[in-house]
Amino acid sequence: MSSRLSRNSLWLLLARLGTQVGLALFTILLARELGTSAFGDYAFVAAVVLVGNTLTTFGTDMYLIREIAASNDETLLVPALLLQLILSALFIALVSTLSGMLHALPSDAIVAMRIYTFSMIPLAFFTVYTTALRGRQRMLAYSLLNLALIGLQLAAIIVLILSRGNLVFLAWLLLLVQCLAAFIAARFARVQLNLIHLRTAAYARIPRLVRASASIATLAILGILYQRLSLLILPSLAGSTVTGWFSAASRVVEAAKMAHIAVFTALFPIMAQARSATASDFARAFRLPWWLLLGGASLVAFAISGLAAPVAGILYGPAYAASAPLLRILAWSLIPYSINGFLTLAYLARGHTHGILRALAAATVVLVVLTLWLFPHAGASGAALAALAAEIVQTIVLALHVSHLGRIVPAASDLRSRLSTQ
Repeated sequence: MSSRLSRNSLWLLLARLGTQVGLALFTILLARELGTSAFGDYAFVAAVVLVGNTLTTFGTDMYLIREIAASNDETLLVPALLLQLILSALFIALVSTLSGMLHALPSDAIVAMRIYTFSMIPLAFFTVYTTALRGRQRMLAYSLLNLALIGLQLAAIIVLILSRGNLVFLAWLLLLVQCLAAFIAARFARVQLNLIHLRTAAYARIPRLVRASASIATLAILGILYQRLSLLILPSLAGSTVTGWFSAASRVVEAAKMAHIAVFTALFPIMAQARSATASDFARAFRLPWWLLLGGASLVAFAISGLAAPVAGILYGPAYAASAPLLRILAWSLIPYSINGFLTLAYLARGHTHGILRALAAATVVLVVLTLWLFPHAGASGAALAALAAEIVQTIVLALHVSHLGRIVPAASDLRSRLSTQ
């Protein structure tokens, strides 16, 4: 198990390194090209699309990864695709209807959002293909696919810069990127989806899939709302420029999570296979990644917080100098994030979702209340403090849930015992 985890984590780490470097370059070029105000509008539009992708996926990816990894059952791939396409159509119609009510956004941002939401259609195919790859633990192919996607996004930014395009033109480019990514994913996954001669059985299995994925979907939807809530709230509180500053700082922190995401992606299928193990055996099997993730997050948080001002200046330029204090605060969220991510995957793999739901609900409430309370007094720094406090609250609630399930997190005594025997 440890050798497979190491191999998968290595491929994913290398791919994540390339992807995050590409995403960082994408963000830097986009922020410099659009300026703080338009970049803030883009951050809002991207957050809406990301939330929509999670809504329309409806947890089917995590559920199917678990089932494919445990029993090689791929019969639900087509029903999952059908469900996602239906939900995508509903989401596109909803955004088209309600977007005109967003008076805080300029007209070009609303048009860009309406265009970009059509990416839900190719994203449905992309999600199904990548689900098959991850369930089979074909992490090399999955890694190469992610590198191809970021390459397409960088090409889109180059076209945007050369053509001096605006936010609407960017939305068209990103929609094209998602269509090309879905086509490439199909080639990588080599999954035959018989969509021309669909049988009634495929439609009949959708209700079963909805029931099976409902708990995961609830967690995923609440989780993505929690992650993007600040960017969704800030435009109405402070306008596009402040949103751009906050987005620039948060993108640096997200890039710093690359190693954690790589390990998390490789961990989940293996945790799913070990879900029937006892709590103590489960903790023993995943002792090493737990401590590596926590230690790595602490080191990176110290580094980013100490170098926030030069990092913001070098990456984004003087127009984004106001993002440095936000970055200094948000960097410390990496430590609770490493704990939250590990516990969430462990609970999902073992079928315990109630604790995750409670933690996310508590963190979301704290994030909303503190953002609305602190922003009038501390501005964007108040929003950053609210985000950090919410992460800490989520950690506390998840940790309290451990006592109800038995220990699945390796204790410090386990590490000392392990070292003493070596």
